[in-house]
Amino acid sequence: MPRLNSKIFDCVFYLYRRNPKTGEVEGPFGTGGIYVRMSKNLPAFHHYYGVTNWHVSHNAGASIIRINTKDGKTRFLEYDPIDWQFMPGADDLSAVDITDDLSNETDQTNVNPEDGFVTPDIIKRFEIGPGEDIFMGGLYPNHHGGDRNKPCARFGNIAMMPDEKSLVKQPNNIWRPSYLADMRSRTGFSGSPVFIYRTPQDNLNVVWRDLHKRVFHPAGDDLYEIKDRFLAILGVHCGQFWENLKVATSDGSPERLGDPIQEGDDLYVQGAMTIIVPAWRISELLNLEVFEMARQDREKKVYSEVMRQPRGEAAAPPATDENPKHREDFNFLLGVAARKQQSDD
Repeated sequence: MPRLNSKIFDCVFYLYRRNPKTGEVEGPFGTGGIYVRMSKNLPAFHHYYGVTNWHVSHNAGASIIRINTKDGKTRFLEYDPIDWQFMPGADDLSAVDITDDLSNETDQTNVNPEDGFVTPDIIKRFEIGPGEDIFMGGLYPNHHGGDRNKPCARFGNIAMMPDEKSLVKQPNNIWRPSYLADMRSRTGFSGSPVFIYRTPQDNLNVVWRDLHKRVFHPAGDDLYEIKDRFLAILGVHCGQFWENLKVATSDGSPERLGDPIQEGDDLYVQGAMTIIVPAWRISELLNLEVFEMARQDREKKVYSEVMRQPRGEAAAPPATDENPKHREDFNFLLGVAARKQQSDD
């Protein structure tokens, strides 16, 4: 396994809920990840979403996000299950818009961009299949970090690719095309981002994350794709594959009276296989009208604010580690506003 970037799991958060009797926040009960969609109209503007499984945010009622902060503490982003959107009859996914609630100044976060999603086109072009190396980070309930989110990493390989003719029953009881992975998982990792990687080196800090990256061939001017060095988002872990087992005594000894499990009983248990919702399903979820309307309203507000900035007096915000292009993005928006104003004149 190559060395991971120490910040890669800063995209992970834990999910809590309020006890209906005491009103106290309790948990954690599951995992989620932060994903970003870039604006279609303002290329320098981004929208951020928390994504987990439906069975975590709704069935378990764990709708409150806990994220780490730069001062070594954590803070809660309080949402109700009704705030989390999902697609009925579809994958075990849910999402909530967290754009207005994140803070670059206080939150220790990383994001998963849509241009890093593995899609059916990427699968075909990169010839992705069983055996590919994958890993995820999420909630290990027996040692979750206490007062600080401390994601635990799990490693494995793709065992089966999603197939419309070979559906898998997800934890929301819906049969959907899903990845199966030979991965040591357990309860608590539901909602964890799952990454796929290829690298001829032993350090994932030096590989490209953009699957659409093309470079010039060293021997000429032809463009070619980098297919042996990438880190991408494969999907979202949603649970383990359930298996049927039959109880049998190993030595033929008689059963004790009152044994809760007896010879010949069928057991339904969680197996070693992990079920993963494909990453492109996240994009479909973010296409919901409620999210699109919120994006449009937010962009109109940002654009109006930029339009009111005096060109000669506007001070660009400084760049930060979390947003090194902050100044560039701000100046871009000012340029857009100026061009719009000129065209209106």
